[in-house]
Amino acid sequence: MSVFLGDQLTAILDAIKAGKAARATNESIIDLGIGQLPKMLRDYTDRNRTSPFAFTGNKFEFRAIGSSASVSMANTVLSAAVADSLDVLSAEIEKETGKGAELKVAVLSVLRKHIKETEPIRFNGNNYSKEWEQEAARRNLPNIRNSAYALDALVAPKNIEMLVRQRTFTRTELEARYHTKLEQFIKALQIEAETLIHMTDTLVIPAAIGYQERLVKTVRGLKTLQEELGGVVFASEVELLKRITELIEQCGQKTRALKAAMVRAEGMEDLSKCAKFVADHIRPLMEELRKPVDELEVTIDDESWPLPRYSEMLFIL
Repeated sequence: MSVFLGDQLTAILDAIKAGKAARATNESIIDLGIGQLPKMLRDYTDRNRTSPFAFTGNKFEFRAIGSSASVSMANTVLSAAVADSLDVLSAEIEKETGKGAELKVAVLSVLRKHIKETEPIRFNGNNYSKEWEQEAARRNLPNIRNSAYALDALVAPKNIEMLVRQRTFTRTELEARYHTKLEQFIKALQIEAETLIHMTDTLVIPAAIGYQERLVKTVRGLKTLQEELGGVVFASEVELLKRITELIEQCGQKTRALKAAMVRAEGMEDLSKCAKFVADHIRPLMEELRKPVDELEVTIDDESWPLPRYSEMLFIL
């Protein structure tokens, strides 16, 4: 997770950190090199659509909310964090002025300290790149890849302390939300896994077996006619039959593995451990099962395949 500030605001913070004068400017010009098009002022804020948290001129945009999630919780926590940060800044400035420092000097001193401390989270580049992932690791920034682990932040001691201090939530309220969200995560993945198992067992494998039977009849028929066909080789049909058989077996094996993992998850009473097990084991097993199913989808003919194909859903109106 990083924050995009844009070139202008970044330059101002860098100047304050270095103890130099800082000012906003609109002097940068974009020259497209085409005589028919006018020169334009460059927008220093840009939009950087790869950033999860971007400053866009007069506001910050937090873009890390899931499509099915409400923005209310994120807004609540962000507002509490801003309020707590202002409390910290105010207390430090008052401490400096209490020692006899001028207000302006105290403000710049405190700002300089916090600009240096927060520098690792500022990034104006491409957040989708592997280079940023490596750079984030060098900056010791957390890289949390799924909800099962991200939800731990709700009950992290420093976060509980801050939210209680700001009278936003009590410890009990945070723990209740934590357990509720873990349950939602687990249930959602269990439903998806059960649906995948059901579709594979009742639709995909039967369709593949039906196609396999047709291929078996075809290969047997070709073998009986081989002499009449003048010794024609029909290796393509045999290879297709072998591949379909392999894919059916893979579907069966991976479905059984997924079912076994589901049984293990259902026996876990600790919600946090269960959520992490679902994320680390059940979701990868679902991805593994998808591979042979996807290959069967593009191999079996339209007459035998019982489900809408991606090509039909995306491109056929």
